[in-house]
Amino acid sequence: MSFAFAGADLLVEVDKDLRISFAIGATSGLSSLPDSQLPGRPLGEIIADCDRQYVAALLGSLKPASRCGPGLVRRALTHGDGTPRDALLNACRLPNSAGKVSLTLGQVSLTGALHAASRRRDGDSQLLDETTFTNAAAQLAEAATGLRKPLEMTFLDLPQLQKAESRLDGDQAQSLANRIGTLLRASSLAGATAARRVPGRFGVVHDAAQSAEDLKSKVAEAVTLTDGGALEVNSSTLDIARAELPPGTAVQAIRYVVEQVSRKGVDPQRPGDLLDVFNGMVKTTLQRVRSFTDAVGTSQFTLVYQPIASLATGRYHHFEVLTRFKADESPLTMIQFAEEVGIIERLDLAVLTRMIDALQRPGLDRRTSFAINVSGQSLGNAVFVKCMLELLRHHKSLAPRLAVEITESSRLKNLEETNRIIQDIRYEGFKVSLDDFGAGSASFQYLQALTVDFVKIDGAYVKRLGRSQRDDAMIRGLVRLCEDLNIGTIAEMVETRDQADQLRSLGVQFGQGYFFGK
Repeated sequence: MSFAFAGADLLVEVDKDLRISFAIGATSGLSSLPDSQLPGRPLGEIIADCDRQYVAALLGSLKPASRCGPGLVRRALTHGDGTPRDALLNACRLPNSAGKVSLTLGQVSLTGALHAASRRRDGDSQLLDETTFTNAAAQLAEAATGLRKPLEMTFLDLPQLQKAESRLDGDQAQSLANRIGTLLRASSLAGATAARRVPGRFGVVHDAAQSAEDLKSKVAEAVTLTDGGALEVNSSTLDIARAELPPGTAVQAIRYVVEQVSRKGVDPQRPGDLLDVFNGMVKTTLQRVRSFTDAVGTSQFTLVYQPIASLATGRYHHFEVLTRFKADESPLTMIQFAEEVGIIERLDLAVLTRMIDALQRPGLDRRTSFAINVSGQSLGNAVFVKCMLELLRHHKSLAPRLAVEITESSRLKNLEETNRIIQDIRYEGFKVSLDDFGAGSASFQYLQALTVDFVKIDGAYVKRLGRSQRDDAMIRGLVRLCEDLNIGTIAEMVETRDQADQLRSLGVQFGQGYFFGK
């Protein structure tokens, strides 16, 4: 009884078939049944479908006189909206227990629930997505020096996995994904720090007591195909407790490194310890972060203005505000780096503030209007969005002269939330453009989900004008669609009169590029 109420809300004992043989404690928040009615029932009745295989594997791996947990699992009892509730699971197998396992289920604290709610899992493998894994790994890395047990982050690449999955039928492919996901979750810290970063590439934060080589061997065994064929497994491991991470920098550094490894994969020629490589990348990354932050914080950048003109009259319509840094590094490189490490919103906010100040100074022609860039990544930052909307509301008199252009639209994750933000901007009277339209396969999906005032046709289409009937037809179709939706069209990278004439004949309204001015 003491164990049940001190360690958790519910104490359960299960036999080797995972059927409940004993239960005691407070079940109101954990099960729809009182504890007296649980004995004789399968444990799976109080565990959500998505976690039953994981819990079974976890309990089945326990040896006598060993324990595991705490781990985050979802239970069958749901919230009023039908979403599964979370619980913390601890388990132990006592000596001479005749195969029985004792486990506790406890309600997750508010802080834990909020943290758990931010975790998105892949539907097939039940592993975290890359963004959530990166954030969880960063938080653990920052606290690793204060933990009693050292932690490691292991990257696993299965270069032949996608090809192997394509040869399997649906059930076999699902079974393979389940085996990998179950193994990695059971090997991860608290069952909640394993991820599928990109197809065929995985990451796990785990206790250093479990060797990375052992983990690699288990994965190799788990991906043995039904015909007996084996898949290649490459791995590389980082001891994140020994990584040189100054306070407050882990999120940016870990995110950047994880993205780099996700992009390039694990080098099979350099397996094993990533520490030296990681620390070198971290030092370089932190130096660039400080350089960028200092440049933005002390206004070591200038603004330049490229005209956007009417293709019908040649007259300037408005100017796009572009950033130039005083350092030798190209602005494109610096901005791409800031987006990769998640600090671009600092520049976006600084540019907005400077333009608001400039537009209020006497002497500037009040008929001149401008468009500032806001990264799609910045729109995912709640603090930035709040600051931006407050500034726009306070200066809504500038709406006829200031517009917002959303760049890096591929970084938009939640289109419904993004559209809400866009409509808040438009409600204050500011127009919104969507940049690089046509550059990604999701562009028309964005046009369906986001209500904007202008779209900017990617310059790659403009460069191929007259040379690709397919591209010309796409521009013509886009223009007709935008006309029906009352959305203006702007073509980028217009460099010649011939391009301007062709775009005008296709119905595009505005052009931007060296033909009109640098």
